[in-house]
Amino acid sequence: WSSVRWTFAGISLLMSLLLCPLLYILLKILLRPLRELNEGVAQIAAGNYGRQITCRGRDEIAALAGNVSRMSAEIARQMAALREESRKKQQLTDNMAHELRTPLTAIYGYAEYLLRAKTSEEERCEGLSYIMSESMRLQRMGELMLSMRLYQCEDSITTIVNIQSLTGQVKNLLEAECREKEITLCCEM
Repeated sequence: WSSVRWTFAGISLLMSLLLCPLLYILLKILLRPLRELNEGVAQIAAGNYGRQITCRGRDEIAALAGNVSRMSAEIARQMAALREESRKKQQLTDNMAHELRTPLTAIYGYAEYLLRAKTSEEERCEGLSYIMSESMRLQRMGELMLSMRLYQCEDSITTIVNIQSLTGQVKNLLEAECREKEITLCCEM
């Protein structure tokens, strides 16, 4: 009995030593999609919003990778739209500054001319008329800017989203399927 026991112990130890590398290789192969998904999500979190994650298969991990890729593409599209909108706002600001500078320079120049030069009553009335027309132009620009601002406020409705709540909802949606496949889903923020 003692020799049989030592034989079984030796065979068990030998089988364990042979199965350990095989199990390690098998686990690496099985966990590759999760590693790829994790690396892709880390790149997206670092600001590479155009990153597409591809996982082969038809399981929940591949579905999650597809959803993350679609989310990443949408974020990249919205970031590009925000950059374009910012560029247009900067261009509008530059144009408005130029447009405001022109009548202000004219008003100042005519006011200084009327103040310093000896002018006839007719020239003074002509200068004041020009100052008034440029002032009206400035007033119209101000009204236009105000109406544009009011229009923007009506158009842009933003919604604040709690990312932790959203992550919790996604986890709740996938939890049953993960439990069915004996997968543990962890969300860290």
